[in-house]
Amino acid sequence: LIRNSDLERAEQMYRKALEIGEASSMKQITANMYSNLGTVYYMRSDLKRAEKMYGKALALDKILGSKQGMASNYCKLGILYYTRCEVEQAEAIWRKSLNLYQAMGHRNANTVQQLLDDLAQQRSTVTQ
Repeated sequence: LIRNSDLERAEQMYRKALEIGEASSMKQITANMYSNLGTVYYMRSDLKRAEKMYGKALALDKILGSKQGMASNYCKLGILYYTRCEVEQAEAIWRKSLNLYQAMGHRNANTVQQLLDDLAQQRSTVTQ
């Protein structure tokens, strides 16, 4: 739904799934729905709500010990911070994401490394 830009419908479905996850104490589903809602809000440029949702997802992922969930939400938070021009914060949180992805041997480590490389390139261009 998000890929089709039907954000209204996506939000409704994620909220319904979130209710079910919370009512059933299904923490992984709850974490995933918080993250999905964060993405909906990010796409609407509601960065404050997106950050709150990613933060809730991250907190649950930590409780669950979900390295993949943590890595994903760290990456999303980094993109959000970068969007707000909070470059140092973006870099620090992308490094957390990268470390987790690398520890898992996950292919997304390459994506996060590219974000960090691009950031370093931008910094070097500015200082020249």
